[in-house]
Amino acid sequence: MAILAGSTAIAIGLSVALAPSASAATYSGTSPKGGYGVAEISHTRSFYACDLGNPDGFRVVAHLWPDGYNYRWVQDADGSNNGCGTPLQLTLPVGTTYTIQVCLRDGAGGIDTYCSDPERGTILT
Repeated sequence: MAILAGSTAIAIGLSVALAPSASAATYSGTSPKGGYGVAEISHTRSFYACDLGNPDGFRVVAHLWPDGYNYRWVQDADGSNNGCGTPLQLTLPVGTTYTIQVCLRDGAGGIDTYCSDPERGTILT
């Protein structure tokens, strides 16, 4: 499992590093047990959330507010070290600016905690 977690973290890091600079990726705060989340819109317009770090009982929820379009969200609710949640393929036009934020949530009906600062980005491709 540790190898898988390390591979996932490296893959996420590489995708963030290789993404265009205007594509926002954001990291949640860290839970007391060491879990955290990451969310990104990839160069293929896939919006996804990943639960990373130590198992902590929280799910990762990512929020997207595209300027001029409806709010969207994704989550990774199957625990850390199991890859990322199901991505949402966006059909937003090139040039759309957005705000993205990622949080940890205790259960499906819980409140968002350990949220990242909102990050701005632009759909480039």
